[in-house]
Amino acid sequence: MDWIKEFFAKGWPMLRDAPFPFIVMFVLGFLVCKIYYHREMSLYRAAMGFTEEQRRRVTTEKYLKKYPPQKRGREKGYELIWTGSGAVFLHDFRTQLRHHVANTETMSDLRFDWHRIRTVSSEELDRIKKGEPINTRV
Repeated sequence: MDWIKEFFAKGWPMLRDAPFPFIVMFVLGFLVCKIYYHREMSLYRAAMGFTEEQRRRVTTEKYLKKYPPQKRGREKGYELIWTGSGAVFLHDFRTQLRHHVANTETMSDLRFDWHRIRTVSSEELDRIKKGEPINTRV
């Protein structure tokens, strides 16, 4: 422990007598290493994948672009349907597919209006081919 006290008492001998360009290069090297480390860590975090919140935000934005809440109805491309009990489906008129809306959180995330769900018969629902379920909480 005494050698540490002596070392710091004398100051940093290698930097005290060093020429100015050496000190500048030493500091720049340190900063470059720090920047490189932070870049590598951010790339590592990106490679590990999205966090749950980021994944939900990206998924929600994707569905909001595809099914904007202010553009629903037969002439706009989609509508929400159900048989009167059970699951709610999104009927996409462009692809002629029905997509199961997975949960109430998805309904809220996509700003779907609960009062604009059209009730259909089970026969009419069965005539529409199934598509991928819509879930923003994956």
